[in-house]
Amino acid sequence: MADNNNSAALQAVKGMNDILPPDSARWVWLEDKLRSLMARYGYANIRTPIVEPTALFVRGLGEVTDIVEKEM
Repeated sequence: MADNNNSAALQAVKGMNDILPPDSARWVWLEDKLRSLMARYGYANIRTPIVEPTALFVRGLGEVTDIVEKEM
C-alpha cells in the first residue's frame, strides 16, 4: 500500500479537462460524423501521444521561450 506522506497529489495537466456526460455524448456524435466524412475522402485515423515530455519542447524551442517558461 502506498504511503500517503510520500505520494504526490494527482492534478490535471493544465488545459486538459475531462469531458463528462452529457457533453461526452455530443463529442462522440461529432467525432463519428467527422470520422465518416473523412473516410469518404480517403483519410484514416491516426493516434498520437496526448502528452509529450517537457524535454521535447526544450530541445525544439530552446530553454528560454515563453512556451517553455509559462506552460511547463
